[in-house]
Amino acid sequence: MGDDGIGRAVVGTGPFKFVERKEAQHVRYEAVQDHWRVTPSYGELEWQWVAESATRLANLITGTVHMADIERALQPGAKEKGMMVIRSKFPGMHVKWGYYGLYFTLPDKLDPDLPWLDVKVRRAMQKSVDSEGIAAALMPGTEIEYPAIYGFHPVLDEEMWPGIWNPAWFDDWQEYYGYDLDKAKELLKEAGYENGFEFIIHLTPLSGLPEIVDIGQAMAGDLVKLGLQPKLVEIDYPVSRAMHRKDEASGIMRPSRSQHRTIVSATSYSTKDASGHVYTNPVMDLTIEKLEQTVDPSGRAKILQEIGDIQFYDNARLQMFGLYVEMTVNPKYVDNYDFPATMSGYFTHLEYVQTLPQ
Repeated sequence: MGDDGIGRAVVGTGPFKFVERKEAQHVRYEAVQDHWRVTPSYGELEWQWVAESATRLANLITGTVHMADIERALQPGAKEKGMMVIRSKFPGMHVKWGYYGLYFTLPDKLDPDLPWLDVKVRRAMQKSVDSEGIAAALMPGTEIEYPAIYGFHPVLDEEMWPGIWNPAWFDDWQEYYGYDLDKAKELLKEAGYENGFEFIIHLTPLSGLPEIVDIGQAMAGDLVKLGLQPKLVEIDYPVSRAMHRKDEASGIMRPSRSQHRTIVSATSYSTKDASGHVYTNPVMDLTIEKLEQTVDPSGRAKILQEIGDIQFYDNARLQMFGLYVEMTVNPKYVDNYDFPATMSGYFTHLEYVQTLPQ
């Protein structure tokens, strides 16, 4: 059916039934009564696309919308207006940037002249970005997790997969990921790029993280201090995503804020057979094949740790920090929202929003 079929014949088994989609405006659903899992406490759900945060906040205060994704720096003002901020149960959002073009298992797509094929370049870029400082400046007072290891959590994952966590990741964080501009310049010189190079940074809005464009601009400023020449490009997320899924994003840095603890986070974008390639290499492919052939839980935990080691020590992504997901609501309409923090393009578990009678 292709893209033309989106919004005409949606099939699903969830607690909401698709009603209507108007591109760049809204998507509307109605609740499924007597759903086998849960029936929402409200009859209709509508997503609205509003680019400006100030407009989203104004709509929330006036009751035009009942829930909104508001920058954390603006949340105190929202609270002063009587709004309520509801936080996810877990710090489930990992903020990171992909170095696109690390297509080591895709020779027809690999650009051999791409500077960040060299791990020293990736490590230099990582160590030049003051992630903690950026978080403090753009999200003051927000609880962040730092260091944050992409795809893994030292408590939550250990409960599910005993033995998965490698304590050395914390021990080695400063050497491989910690902010150190002088060391970053030294690494860049060793790699032969002391005069820098040009590349593209995609600035694209992400739900659950309305600060991401500002984060990207701040990151670019740090990379300029390293001596690089980033070009900032504002682009819609679906357009940027289509480029990386077609393996046409070489030389581009793209943001993401994925689940902080899941096997999918550790594997789905790191094999030649994945839906989108961020970082692929032969060792990763062989390790994931070994995972697929292992059913013993302790054995799988050990292999998952190996996958984490590969990504960690090869600086596969520019890692920033972990966050709780936060939704600002108008308490006149919304009483509670119980959600775990899974973020993959949209807020989840909306069937558990508890509304108030009007």
